[in-house]
Amino acid sequence: MYGEKIVYFEINGSGMKIKASTPIEHRPDNNEKIIFFGTVTLQTTPIHTGLEVFIEGMKVGRWEAQYTKAKPLVNLVRERGRYSLVTLIENNDTYPIAVVGSKKGGNDLKDGIYSTNNLDLIFSEISVGSSKEVIRDIKNILYKIEYCGLCIVRGGADETMKIWDDSTVVEFLLETNIPFYYALGHSDSITLTDQFSDESFPTPSVLGHSLHSAYLSKLEKLKQIHNNKVLEEKLLILSDEIKSAAYEKKNTVNPYLLLFIGMIVSSICTAMIIFILR
Repeated sequence: MYGEKIVYFEINGSGMKIKASTPIEHRPDNNEKIIFFGTVTLQTTPIHTGLEVFIEGMKVGRWEAQYTKAKPLVNLVRERGRYSLVTLIENNDTYPIAVVGSKKGGNDLKDGIYSTNNLDLIFSEISVGSSKEVIRDIKNILYKIEYCGLCIVRGGADETMKIWDDSTVVEFLLETNIPFYYALGHSDSITLTDQFSDESFPTPSVLGHSLHSAYLSKLEKLKQIHNNKVLEEKLLILSDEIKSAAYEKKNTVNPYLLLFIGMIVSSICTAMIIFILR
């Protein structure tokens, strides 16, 4: 609708509609993509079902979409399930864990580990100038020693972030068939490496803390298993002693009664062992 000096119109977008007004000399053409500058007013709809948006201002330019070349589609597939960091620590007693990345990332990870010195970690600083350099350096590291897992750490987000969004890097990491864990500090971005890693952490420090916690949890479980075995041995010895006493006192006490009591005690001991091991 057009007035004498003011024109009223609607700006239509993806799933939304905004009412607007502007001096007639600044009115946009039909279906024109514009940059509109002005004052926005929000008010409830007449029947209070939502908000109406009204903007009063003028067209200050035309908007042209900036198209970037789309990345080629790559069929990235995980052929195995994800292996959590806790599971890796619990089930490995033989091979070290490789830690690769920037020097600052490695130091941040060490700070998160605290005083846990028994974790078998081998840190290597790698070049991150390009995807080819990253693949080359990690390949050389994994070729020298057999590792049970790979941790990738960076001390912060910068222009090299694009490397971890490169499908060729992710494809290489998946093909190593080694669980890999990713920690890039101070970044809100979610990269392809994040999405396909076995587990992703917000910072190297958090990854270090998780390694520390997983190792302490493993020690606690090993301690509990040891205590259970000791208790099991004591209960079995007690059961054997009761059975021996039954035979030694057969002249004064009914041996069948003592043998029966020994069997009952043995059964109780076995039940206690099963309950504890659970």
